[in-house]
Amino acid sequence: PPMSFHPATGLVYFPGSIASGSTFAIDRDFVYKPGENNRGIRRGAPTTPGGPGANLPATLPPPPAIGPEIGPDTPTNVLVAWDPVNQVERWRRTGGGATGGGTLTTAGNLVFQVIPNGHLVAYTADKGDKVLDIDTGLRGGMGPPMTYMLDGKQYISLAGGTGVVVGPTYPPNTPLPAPTATTVLPKLLTYVLE
Repeated sequence: PPMSFHPATGLVYFPGSIASGSTFAIDRDFVYKPGENNRGIRRGAPTTPGGPGANLPATLPPPPAIGPEIGPDTPTNVLVAWDPVNQVERWRRTGGGATGGGTLTTAGNLVFQVIPNGHLVAYTADKGDKVLDIDTGLRGGMGPPMTYMLDGKQYISLAGGTGVVVGPTYPPNTPLPAPTATTVLPKLLTYVLE
């Protein structure tokens, strides 16, 4: 998801997932198969149990870990404030991850993030203190927050919700199934900063 940069703090804010990768190596026995996903690689042992490559044979050991030790209670979806000049993490908060809607920074020392559970959260850009947490009621398909000014007021907007999702094998020219009680229809939400 999109990251953002705050010129006053000099920090980059990005959602990330820690301990969610896997290793891979060239498949020396690769044979092209028409109509299939032909990458020519073999995935290795996952760095997270049940993660990518969990059911595939290991061909490489996991790479060395980067960052803090990962324990059973360690949050794996995070928002990170990174100092690109000094190459150090300034602060980290739980939430977001690689499937979140991204971040937005404002001149008012705020970092906004939309996370997959439908929350719009805001932190102080310099210290990472949480100042806002709104449950939008939307789930999935969360787009990044955006901002604009109108008549002297600043607004934050975001889109989310997935509507009715069908797979790639859904018959063409067939009407979509009707929404169910659990369908989260797409919406655009806008909030004013005061």
